[in-house]
Amino acid sequence: MFARTEAPGESVLDSGRSAADAVPQADAADQLERLVELSNQVTGVALAIIDGQFRYVGVNRPLAALNGIPTNAHVGRPIRNVVPEVGPMLTQLVAWTLQTKVPVRQVKFSARVPFVDGPMRDWLGSFFPVRLVAGAVGVAHTVIEVTDCTHIEAALSELLLDTAQSMNREALTSREVDVLTLIGQGKTTKEIATILSISVQTVGNHRKHICRKLNLHSTAEIASFAAHHGHEQFRHFLIEMPACPTAL
Repeated sequence: MFARTEAPGESVLDSGRSAADAVPQADAADQLERLVELSNQVTGVALAIIDGQFRYVGVNRPLAALNGIPTNAHVGRPIRNVVPEVGPMLTQLVAWTLQTKVPVRQVKFSARVPFVDGPMRDWLGSFFPVRLVAGAVGVAHTVIEVTDCTHIEAALSELLLDTAQSMNREALTSREVDVLTLIGQGKTTKEIATILSISVQTVGNHRKHICRKLNLHSTAEIASFAAHHGHEQFRHFLIEMPACPTAL
């Protein structure tokens, strides 16, 4: 199901738009419909199309099954309303993608399946800017469960712990941990600078170092990581992370 979101009482051929103008918009809707149908044939990939108001425009059957809501019942509902546990985080990532027009790939997060009283599961979410009808920009959002992979990686980490500690790897500094913690609390760069009594430029430098050390590639990835790890976990976990030359 994909909703063609024209204004009320208006089609892609209305509002003074020519038929030629309407063709690309109709094509965009058709392409998104084909994308949703294609994703229905791929095992384990949940897909949602989100509009600029953070509402579902369409979802595939795997995502509908995860959310416990029929595909048609998603249309027009805000993310926060459908998946309240992770809605704020997903909304933030969608907002970032809409603002930058740059894909955000493979953000790892943990969440329970809605309406199921089960354990926390691990997921990878990716966000891609796409063209909707009427010239609007939306976001195609994919979700893949990686719980089993996370368990295997955790077991491997235990096996490799001694080796990792013996290698010369960079750890986060105390100040970088403070910055990361405040990012996880939703503080802006200016607010962090005020709280820590440092300059905005210094906060920016700390963010770059955090990205390099944690192999993160965007502000959205930093925020997602920070939101799902506590302050004390940073000191224990991050010291084992390999340094990475990638920086913002």
